[in-house]
Amino acid sequence: MKRILIFAFVIFALICVQKSFAADKAEIGSQINKVKASIEKLKSEVSDTTTFAEDILKAQHYIKLAEDELNKNITLIGSITGSVKSEAVPTINHYISLSELTIAVVKSKVEKMKQENENSGLAKLIPELEAKIKTVEDKNAEIKRLRGIIEKPKEENAQLEKEIAALKNDKANLSAQVETLNASVASLKKELSEKTKAYEHISMENKSLKDQTKTAETQKIADITQMKEQLNNLTKLRDLLWETGKGGFISRVSERDITLIIPRSYFIKNTPKGIGLSPEAERHVHWLSSVMNRFSEYKVVVKVFGFGLPAKNENVKATEQMAKLIKGALVEKGVNASSIEAIGAGDAKPIFSQKAVEENRRVEISFVY
Repeated sequence: MKRILIFAFVIFALICVQKSFAADKAEIGSQINKVKASIEKLKSEVSDTTTFAEDILKAQHYIKLAEDELNKNITLIGSITGSVKSEAVPTINHYISLSELTIAVVKSKVEKMKQENENSGLAKLIPELEAKIKTVEDKNAEIKRLRGIIEKPKEENAQLEKEIAALKNDKANLSAQVETLNASVASLKKELSEKTKAYEHISMENKSLKDQTKTAETQKIADITQMKEQLNNLTKLRDLLWETGKGGFISRVSERDITLIIPRSYFIKNTPKGIGLSPEAERHVHWLSSVMNRFSEYKVVVKVFGFGLPAKNENVKATEQMAKLIKGALVEKGVNASSIEAIGAGDAKPIFSQKAVEENRRVEISFVY
């Protein structure tokens, strides 16, 4: 019956660990669908698909990787709860971020192309305006030349006066046109300057996006390394929990250690000559040593607790001798002595009622990573 309870406790602990590290599939799926919609919208807005085909395919590739990673990392109970393995979430979010960054880069390139086309059109207008200004200046030079011959006889100047009047009228009209053209040129130059600044701003944004992509790649590597380490630790802890569960002892479990609570009589007996190993100790030491050697990366703390009377058999000094006796037996079975710490706890911290004398006389063996 005790073994069944321990097995149920182990299964419950694994489910709790899985649930605490799970993520919501529906929420991640919603993010992926939003990015897909953004890609389709971008494709409909881009007229020159050939120029941006590679970037759009790259965005589609990243979001496909995110979707594949999501589908293959549904947890054991994910089909019911809609949860996803937590170790896969950073990778999925990374691919989503890469797709979004790629979309942003394409939009920036489209805007840059528009700015360059507008700047090209403005640059073509300036020579035409300058040619018109040159025409006005030539007219002014002609007027000046005509004034030089005004001193000729009146009969010769009558026609000239008419021409001069016409030229003056032309001059007035042309002066007005020159002012308008000068204003247009100034406006165009200002607009060209603004477009150039906008182009420089877009270039800076593109550089920022590239830096963000590089940072995201670096973060991805760090996150994956950390997740692999966490997964490896949890896998080792799961295997250790399964192995120690075979002993049928009460245990405490956390994310970094497992503690077995074993009656002291399984290892120690008090005799008139002093403290010694009990008849059952050989079997339990043999089993524990095989577990410790298999999981040698764990540090093992052997802590012996006393309770009741006589005090000389239950105090810190006596329980420390018991702990060292157990450690020595484990070392004889091939366990590395430096990986074992022996502690006598005396009669401190009873975990059962005051009447449960033998239950409080216990050995706690902790596997610490």
